[in-house]
Amino acid sequence: MNRTSTAVIGIGLAGVATGTLVAAGMPAGAASDNHHTLDLVASAPTSSLLAIPCQDCVQFSQPDGAHIGGTEYDAGLLTDHGHNVGHFSLVSIGVTPFAGEDKPGELQLTAMAVINGDQLIGQGLEEPPLNGGTLAVTGGTGRFLGAQGILRYTDNQDGSTTLHIELKENS
Repeated sequence: MNRTSTAVIGIGLAGVATGTLVAAGMPAGAASDNHHTLDLVASAPTSSLLAIPCQDCVQFSQPDGAHIGGTEYDAGLLTDHGHNVGHFSLVSIGVTPFAGEDKPGELQLTAMAVINGDQLIGQGLEEPPLNGGTLAVTGGTGRFLGAQGILRYTDNQDGSTTLHIELKENS
């Protein structure tokens, strides 16, 4: 996930995990081995909010003073070869301590993508260095009902994220 100005806090995931989608019909690059693949780009978020617990709000911290629990909400567009194919939302939560920009912790990610009214869901942990990773595709609606697979993502210099989705064909 790309870092915006929140990099010091380590919660800035800029639009990653929504690449869990397949365009209408047979996706580009569909494989014949019971898997469908798609390569998409999640734009830099068009809306983003970072919420960090204040010192007075934290009742317990292990280790003491751990900077965890910060949550970022991102949303933006999904494209395939420059054409808009849908939109995404991403919630990322700091779950292990961040010790500065050069020592990030882990982020728990929940990503949702909407393509032509159908949703696809991805979940997982982003481990340091926080510039890419893999999520599990855990379900969806419509043509993605019961979807299973993986979503690999890599952050780009321009704030976008390249997504590679592999969906197992339902049996």
